[in-house]
This record gives sequence, structure tokens and C-alpha cells, in this order.
Amino acid sequence: MSPKFRRTALLGPLAQDSIRKTGMLVSLAVVMAAGAAIPAVATERSATPRAAVSPGNGGPKPPPPPVTACGPAVDSTQPNGNEQYLAALNEGVPFAGRRDVTNPENTLITSGPANAPGWTDLSLISGFPVDSPVCDVSVDANGSDAFYKIITLDGDVYTLHCDGGGQTLVCPAPAQGQIPQSRWREVTDLPNSP
Repeated sequence: MSPKFRRTALLGPLAQDSIRKTGMLVSLAVVMAAGAAIPAVATERSATPRAAVSPGNGGPKPPPPPVTACGPAVDSTQPNGNEQYLAALNEGVPFAGRRDVTNPENTLITSGPANAPGWTDLSLISGFPVDSPVCDVSVDANGSDAFYKIITLDGDVYTLHCDGGGQTLVCPAPAQGQIPQSRWREVTDLPNSP
């Protein structure tokens, strides 16, 4: 036999037997672990409603994912080179804040007519929805006006006008002449999803 095709055992018979037994034990452990997991998977699947069959392709259409929690979220806009308006959502409560960006390293958030450190809790403003949790918040600005938007789990959209004139962010925007103080106002519902 040519040395090219000769098989040489690198390990002795005892080492080879030990490796074979270890491989069998690992295989057995994998089979047992898989067998233990199967009942949990079967129970979980049996609790899930069956998917509807889609007429378009004949295959199953997966159910939509359940919505269980909303937020947290954050948004910002920079209407000019001096300031940034921020929106934050934490545990269903939207907040408004302002940051001076003349120094890009500034992390201090301020709000209110006195430009005090901290955020303004927007859930305390009249018209805030209480029938469904708030899931997201956004902010945009036009000149000295900041507009905060929220959407509820039910798909209702609300908007609030805040005054960002000067060096402050005041929510809600105060009354001006014939215009009353701002409050949360429902916009339109989102389109129904298919």
C-alpha cells in the first residue's frame, strides 16, 4: 500500500474509545434537551390563534403582532442656529424641552416662561387624551411656533401649539388677543390598515 493512502492512528485505542463515548453522550444530551423543549413549543403554539388563509396566495397569513407597550420615544427639531426643541415620551407621558445649541456640547434642557431647567409635562395640559395610552410623540417648528403631536394606541392623533419665541419654550402657547390659550386638539384618525 502506498504511503499516500495509509491511515495512521494519531490516538491510541483508549483515547479513540473515550472520544466515541463522549460523542454519544453529547448526542444523547442534545436529543433530551430538544425533547424537553418540544412540549413548551407545542403548548405555546396551541395557545396562538390559527393564521387565516389569504385568498391571494393560498398560504397562511400570519396574525398581526400584538401591541403590548408604547414608547419610549424622542424627537427634535432645530428651527434656527440658536435653539433646538425636543419631544420625549416616557411611560406614556409626553414632555417638551428646549436646548440652547450655540454651544453644541450643551446638554441642559429647559422649558417654561422662566426658562427653568427641566422638561414640561404635556399630559397636564387641557385636552390630553385619557382613553388610550400615548405611543409616540413628535415636534416640528415654524418660526417661533412649536407644534407637538402625539398618537394613541387607538390611532388618535392630537396636536398642541407651544410658543418658542425668544429664549423660552412655553407649553401651551398663551392666549394672544382673540386666540385662546392652546390645548390638545384631536386631528384626524389614521387611515385604517388593510
